[in-house]
Amino acid sequence: MLPITQKELSEYVALKREINAQKLRADALERQISRGYENSWWNRRRRSDLPTDRLVELKIGLEVSIIKDLEILEAQALRIETAIQAIDEPILRELMRLRYLEGLEWDKLGREVGYVPRQCLRLHKVALNRINHTQRADLSESVK
Repeated sequence: MLPITQKELSEYVALKREINAQKLRADALERQISRGYENSWWNRRRRSDLPTDRLVELKIGLEVSIIKDLEILEAQALRIETAIQAIDEPILRELMRLRYLEGLEWDKLGREVGYVPRQCLRLHKVALNRINHTQRADLSESVK
């Protein structure tokens, strides 16, 4: 497993939003397919001359694509969540959870954990080092 980068951590909130959006798309497609083509928004919007079977086939292909994307996104999210949960100190774990999983800004995060933003930044650096150290240790264990 490759080490988690700070960029990946920073993009976690957007990643979760994308997962939710993909789930909504997949659910909407499933409802449309199960209700049938005739009353779907696809028919009203596209007014296509394609046969119903072909349109359903296209929709199913799109749904399969969304589900594959969703699996990749969820694996990325799980990797980040697991790395944060592996931090041994509760305050560091909470700081990382609030910063990356909840998406709090530094000043709000500082108020939440009872530290000034400068201290939060210092603790953040410690937490990143712990994540990287833990992941390197896990990687060397798996190589043995």
